Amino acid sequence: MDVVYCLSTYAEDKAFDQCIEEIFGLGALEIATASVITFDIATPLEEAAEVMGTKRLKKVPVVENGALVGVLTRSGIVRQLLGSFTVKAG
Repeated sequence: MDVVYCLSTYAEDKAFDQCIEEIFGLGALEIATASVITFDIATPLEEAAEVMGTKRLKKVPVVENGALVGVLTRSGIVRQLLGSFTVKAG
């Protein structure tokens, strides 16, 4: 099913409702990203931030031995940096 086409052709409310029902009927894997970038728990924060910036990622799963242990976020990195400057300035 072409989700973009479906959403772009909803001239009638009935057609739109049907489209939404079809989309919500999809399985998560059908629209999920197939190749996911992950960071190992030992990945240096500088390296992770560079990859996230280059690839324009806001969140990246963090794994240990292949198991999800957390999510690194852009806002978390910024918060950590700002916290470091606040402690040094105070």
